[in-house]
Amino acid sequence: MVLADIEVLPALHWSDEERAHYTATSRADTPEEAFRETALHPLRGCIWLIGIAFDLTMEPVVLRNREPETAAGTNALMADLRNLLLEHWNKSPTSRPPWVGWNCNDYDWPFLRAAAMSAGQHRLAAQIPHDKWGKSSHDLMLWAKGTGRRNYKLDEFARFLDIEGKLPGMDGSRVYDLYLAGEIDRAEQYVRQDVRMLQQIYPYFDWR
Repeated sequence: MVLADIEVLPALHWSDEERAHYTATSRADTPEEAFRETALHPLRGCIWLIGIAFDLTMEPVVLRNREPETAAGTNALMADLRNLLLEHWNKSPTSRPPWVGWNCNDYDWPFLRAAAMSAGQHRLAAQIPHDKWGKSSHDLMLWAKGTGRRNYKLDEFARFLDIEGKLPGMDGSRVYDLYLAGEIDRAEQYVRQDVRMLQQIYPYFDWR
């Protein structure tokens, strides 16, 4: 299996003209809010961190985009992801192990697929799930909420199960602030803890 979580930054690779154009069309109250909301769209935001583990006991590994303001940074990050997957699969990825995440069908997987395609990593993109209820994607949020309309937050659901939640005072909206402050270690701790929560929640569901 591939347990994964990503942290995304706004469109740092955009030019001033692209930012101005987006701000003019956004419904956000301020240019800063408009820029930050680009982190919610796979074709706008850029992946900064990928937390990943291959079983329920492995200490999560964190891959970091060292130049998120450039296409080269994303290309290198996707190459690192491909190499890590190959290292653990020990073969060219021709079959699909299940990928496990939280709200991943709507967020993590689309971002990863878009980044892989932009980096020319087409085989990697093909391995990232695209089927909402298929065997290749285990979106734990969907399994947790069932047919209910209300989405559950990973932190809240973990704490409901008496599992240690996110780092105190942290959520995804603060990742960009950590980037601006140069707090890389704390950001990596944050994404690593998200993967640990996935590892501990996963056994609550019967995947047979």
